[in-house]
Amino acid sequence: MEALDVEEFTTSLRRRKQIAGAIGLIVVVLVGAFLAIQASRRLPALDPKTVDDVRQALDQIPAEYRSQLAARALVELEGERLPAALLRVFAELSSAPPGMGDLVLLAPFAADEETLRIWLRACPDGAAILADAAREGGAAAVYERCELDRLGLLADTELGGVSVGELVATHSVWAYLVDHDSETDIERRVLRTIMGRR
Repeated sequence: MEALDVEEFTTSLRRRKQIAGAIGLIVVVLVGAFLAIQASRRLPALDPKTVDDVRQALDQIPAEYRSQLAARALVELEGERLPAALLRVFAELSSAPPGMGDLVLLAPFAADEETLRIWLRACPDGAAILADAAREGGAAAVYERCELDRLGLLADTELGGVSVGELVATHSVWAYLVDHDSETDIERRVLRTIMGRR
C-alpha cells in the first residue's frame, strides 16, 4: 500500500512538472509574439549622422527660412520612415514661394486619400474639421476640436501664428510616429520648428 502511494505521488509530481513546463512554454511564446508585434510596428531607426546634421543645422537656420529648411530636414530624416505621400507635403513646402506654405501643406490632405488617412490618425473627425477650419477660427479651432493637446507636440498657449496647414501637417507626422512607437526628440524639434516654435 505504501509503495502505491509513492508511485501515485511520483506520477502526480511528474504531471505537475509537465503542466508547469507547458504553461512556461506558452508564456514564453506569448511574450515572444507580443515583442515581435511591437517590433514590427516600429519604424526603422533614424540615421545617427543625419540626426547630428539636422540638430546642428536647426541651431543655425535664419528665422525667415526656418520653416522651409526644417521641412527639408524632416524629409532627410524620414526618407525611410514616413509614407511617400506625407514626405511630398514637406518636400513641396521646402520649395514653396513665400506666402504659399499653407496652401502647399493643405492641398494633399484634400486631394490625396492616403494623406487624409494619416491626418485622421491625429484627428478622427479631421475631414469635417478641415472643411470648417477657414470659417470657424482657424488653427485654434482645429487644435481644440481635434484635441491635439493629447499628442503633446504643441500647447494651446503656443498657437499664436501657427497656420492650419502647419498644424495639420506636423500633427499628422507626429501621430504617425506615435502610432508606430517611433517618435524621437529630434523629430519633435523639427516639427515644432516648422510651426515656428523652438
